[in-house]
Amino acid sequence: MEFQMAPNTEAPSEMLIWFPDLHALCAAEDATHTFHNILTLRGAVVRDPHSWAKYLTETIDRYGSQAEVVFAKHHWPTWGNDNVLKFLTYQRDLYAYVHDQTLRLINKGYNGPEIAEMLTLPPALDQSWSCRGYYGSLSHNVKAIYQRYVGWFDGNPAHLWEHIPVEKAKRYVALIGEKKLINQGIKAYLEGDYRWAAELLSHAVFNNPSDENIRNKLADVYEQLGYGAENGTWRNFYISGTTELRDGNFGTPTQTASDDVVGQLTPDMVLDTLAIQINGPEAWDKTLFMDLVVSDQDNKTYHSWLSNGALVYSTADQSHAAQVTLTGTARQLTALAVYGPDYDALVNAGVVIDGDDEDVVTKALNTLASLLDPGDPNFNIVTP
Repeated sequence: MEFQMAPNTEAPSEMLIWFPDLHALCAAEDATHTFHNILTLRGAVVRDPHSWAKYLTETIDRYGSQAEVVFAKHHWPTWGNDNVLKFLTYQRDLYAYVHDQTLRLINKGYNGPEIAEMLTLPPALDQSWSCRGYYGSLSHNVKAIYQRYVGWFDGNPAHLWEHIPVEKAKRYVALIGEKKLINQGIKAYLEGDYRWAAELLSHAVFNNPSDENIRNKLADVYEQLGYGAENGTWRNFYISGTTELRDGNFGTPTQTASDDVVGQLTPDMVLDTLAIQINGPEAWDKTLFMDLVVSDQDNKTYHSWLSNGALVYSTADQSHAAQVTLTGTARQLTALAVYGPDYDALVNAGVVIDGDDEDVVTKALNTLASLLDPGDPNFNIVTP
């Protein structure tokens, strides 16, 4: 096997695999039978389509004349050298074209949504199944490229400090009137202008989320948008919105954490996991000094403490003494990310808990426990 490194394309660490004896190329997620995501709608760091295209050019240069089959991790194979070369070329051209044309239009002063409405693919790409937006889409990938280079702000000061959705909805209803707003939303729905209907009725829902009639009207709109979506993730978002409006919050059924995944966390990651759970305002005037000693890394010590509501840490010597010290292997210390500062759970995981004063140790652990504010994955999306 021969590996072609392609970092910061579909993933930070990505590689294509060449099997010379079979004249077979595994394209990982860099050449697939769809326009992939430059930014996943579920949320992530924006990817780099410029590098993506450059690495696919390298792929073509290295293997294009030899490959008899190309396959991706979640996709069916493409057979025959002519077909392989055409497929790789179209994929490369897709990412290069959308990247370059988005930047061209940015430099003419257009913002992300405007470019997403303006930009069309060349006919050859537009008519290729492998370039269609089944997962990524031309619309949201263009906006992602805008976000990567320009950020969320388009320069229009009206967009710099907007009201939050509930406050905006109240003002629209006060301006237009709830009945008229709803009627205009229904009118747009009946005329097939589902995007405008969604905007109007979403304001109505955020102003009066308990009104079942309004919720059902907006659910009908999202349902039609879902039915008409070529893109699978767009459809899922629309139908999820429909479900929330009709049946209430259905939560997050998928559980991604597992012992094996958590067990790979480094001490830095464990402390970062705690830091993003700290309730900042509650921690403004709190004191905490906690050391983590990693016994299978030459007793490397992480000093952590609260500073203006932020949990910070360093491996350099600090002037303050720890109130509590947790000692264990890197894997044992991941229990802190799983159980928090639960004394018994940490001890059962093999962590040794020390301190000069038992009461101080207990107080430190209790302080940390009282400040942790874990996320709730079951939040509302299309309702307040």
